[in-house]
Order: sequence, then structure tokens, then C-alpha cells
Amino acid sequence: MPLRDGKEPGWEVPEPTSADSRTTESGAHVLDDPGFVFWADLHLAPTVVRDGHALRDTADGSTAHAQGRTVALGGPRDLWRTVEAAHQVWLDRNRPRREWFTVEAGPEGQFAGYTAPDGSTTRWSL
Repeated sequence: MPLRDGKEPGWEVPEPTSADSRTTESGAHVLDDPGFVFWADLHLAPTVVRDGHALRDTADGSTAHAQGRTVALGGPRDLWRTVEAAHQVWLDRNRPRREWFTVEAGPEGQFAGYTAPDGSTTRWSL
């Protein structure tokens, strides 16, 4: 089954002012890697939609638009912090690929799971 690319038609991230921009070590290029995008989507709230290098949370209106090593922010919180944190964990866990994940479905819900080489397990509700 193909994965959704995260793009939602009919919305655009407004360009925040330069005062709402900051630099980031996890530049826009991280969202070009399909393996990382899968990992990042598991860490972002279900209300966050993505279009290329832009994110928007439909729940609170927060936005982030990465261009190179600069991220422009809008709204009440910094959505890009979640991407940065997820990217660091992804690197620390040896860049898990989609094929390394499991999917569980049962009466208690649907979950994606990942077991790292050290035996530690992470589980996300879908």
C-alpha cells in the first residue's frame, strides 16, 4: 500500500516575516528523504499537514516553512522543533527505513512499531 506524501490540496503556508525566522541544523533538505519523512510523520501531531518543506497545524494555526538552513515560523508554537528532534533521534537510531517497521491492528487500536538493534521498542498510535 503506498504511503501518503503528506500533501493536502487547497492550502498554502503564509510567508512569516523575517522577524519570525531562525536558523536550523536540520535544514529543509531533511524533508527530501522519504525514509526520514516517514519517521517525522510519526512524530508530528495528526493535525499537522505537510506540503514540501512547509508544515501547518490545523489545530492551532502554527506554521513552519524551511528554506535551506532557515525556517520561517508562524503561529503560537515552533513546529520545526519537532522535526529537529525527530531528525536527531532518526540519526541516533541508524536512520530506520520504512521496511523495518511493523503495523499492528487490534481492538485497542492501530499502531506502527520500531525495534532498534539494541532491542528498544518505540510504538506510535495511528
